Amino acid sequence: MSRKALKVLVELKFRAVSCPGVHLPAKYGIYLSMCFMGQYRMSDCLPAVFPLLFHEKMTFEKIFRHAVDPGDIAVMLEYETVRTELVQLSPPVGDTLAFFEEDARSFLFPEPKLVPSFSGVEREVLMTRAPHFPGIAPRLEFSTKTTIIECSPDAQIIMYPNVPMRPVLKRSRRQSRPKKQPQSLERRRSSRCDTSRSQSLSPLRTGNTERLAQLSLNSADPDLNNWDIRSASQS
Repeated sequence: MSRKALKVLVELKFRAVSCPGVHLPAKYGIYLSMCFMGQYRMSDCLPAVFPLLFHEKMTFEKIFRHAVDPGDIAVMLEYETVRTELVQLSPPVGDTLAFFEEDARSFLFPEPKLVPSFSGVEREVLMTRAPHFPGIAPRLEFSTKTTIIECSPDAQIIMYPNVPMRPVLKRSRRQSRPKKQPQSLERRRSSRCDTSRSQSLSPLRTGNTERLAQLSLNSADPDLNNWDIRSASQS
């Protein structure tokens, strides 16, 4: 009796759902739901405006305890169903606008082999629209990555949370402007300048005592003159 099992780890990256020229009459939010390998996931909710840019990754995991090689996995995946729905939050329970359903083997490996050469690249499929959906069928853009590894038959599956992906932004060719210095740095520099000005006018610095004494002698207040002269002589 074999004491090993095979674990299938699938990463799905949803990019967008596009439907050119279609404007939904209801403005309730829309999300993607997926049921795969006995697990159910939902994406974040977006405004009801096409294209819907989801940029979200979903990870599914299942342990096939009676599989001994990848060929067994290929056969078992034919009995697994993948269903993705585009749902709008219309009261009271939501409204399915379109869906896509296929067996897991055809969904993960479109070519007639277990490990295709283009695994993980961008793919597009047309969803089946509901009868009340206005316009053409929505197009689902996604990519898949499948990993098969050996594990213990007693291993437990891991429930992975959804992960939002940062969309790829094109860098601007314009020359970048110099960054503004923080206000705190500007304040420190201005305070240093003020300090240097105050130090340059200090009566205790060399060359300023004589000028201060001359100004004091020209003053009309005799007491102030005596104080300035004593201060100048002491320095």
